[in-house]
Amino acid sequence: MRIKVLVTKYAFYSKVGYIPETTKQNQDAFIVHPKVLGNYTQHLFGVADGHGQYGKEVSTLVKQHYSTLFEANLKLMSVVDAFVVSSEQLDKIIKQKIVDIDFSGTTCVIVYIHDQELYTANIGDSRAILCTYDKGSLLFQE
Repeated sequence: MRIKVLVTKYAFYSKVGYIPETTKQNQDAFIVHPKVLGNYTQHLFGVADGHGQYGKEVSTLVKQHYSTLFEANLKLMSVVDAFVVSSEQLDKIIKQKIVDIDFSGTTCVIVYIHDQELYTANIGDSRAILCTYDKGSLLFQE
C-alpha cells in the first residue's frame, strides 16, 4: 500500500542563545519553500543559525537565496548534487556581499521532501528532527 505524503502544516521557532550579562541578537533564519517547482508533493525547509559579528547577515543571505538556487539546480541534477552545488553557489554569494567573514558564518540544515522521500543536508551542528503523532502522542525521531 502506497501512502501519500501531504504536508499541510509547518512551523518554526527560534530562541536566542544565552550569554550571561549580554544582550545577544538572534541570528537564526528560516527557509520555508512549499511547492518546490510548483509541485504540491515537494517542499524545502531549513534553518540557518548565524554566528559571529556578521552571523545575522550570513544567515539572512541563506534564507534569501538557498531555495531559489536549489530549485534551479534541481531542474538540472540529482537532489544530492543540487544540495552541494547550491551550497557552493551560496558560499560565493556570501563572500561577494559580506566583506569580513573571517569570524562569522552560519550552520545550516535543509530538509527536502519529494513524495514519500525525505532528504536532509547540513553544514555545521544544526540538525533536523522528524516528528509524528501516533494515537495522540507526539513521537520524535532524529
